[in-house]
Amino acid sequence: MLKDIGIDVEVKTYPGDLLYAPAGAGGIINGGNFDLSMWPWYGGVDPDNSSQFSCESIPPNGWNESRYCTSGMDALQRAAVTRVDRSARANAYHRIEERVFKDKPVIPFWWQRQQEALSVDLEGFSPNPVVESWNAWQWTIHR
Repeated sequence: MLKDIGIDVEVKTYPGDLLYAPAGAGGIINGGNFDLSMWPWYGGVDPDNSSQFSCESIPPNGWNESRYCTSGMDALQRAAVTRVDRSARANAYHRIEERVFKDKPVIPFWWQRQQEALSVDLEGFSPNPVVESWNAWQWTIHR
């Protein structure tokens, strides 16, 4: 589809250990050795996305692999992470999302639902939206 609009694309695939390696080890993503990339990202329960969208988090100092860096976004991120009042944080994150929508440092294609294959004998499994094993100490298997 990109070729249809005049963008010549050479698709390259890499093994995960090279794709996500640190920049010093030749990592493609963390080294910024790409023009366009597709890779997964998981969001946490808290809306804090400063590790993806702040200047200080550009690799090797963090996970801002898109290398998006603006003083406006940094100011919004500081406002969001320094507030404890829920409505103030919500307002800051709404403004952050507006900025991401406008500037498009990343374009999410889909949100993949987490799926787990479990034995019917497993009890106590209670995943949360981020880490399915958060309560592993409570799991038991009955046979």
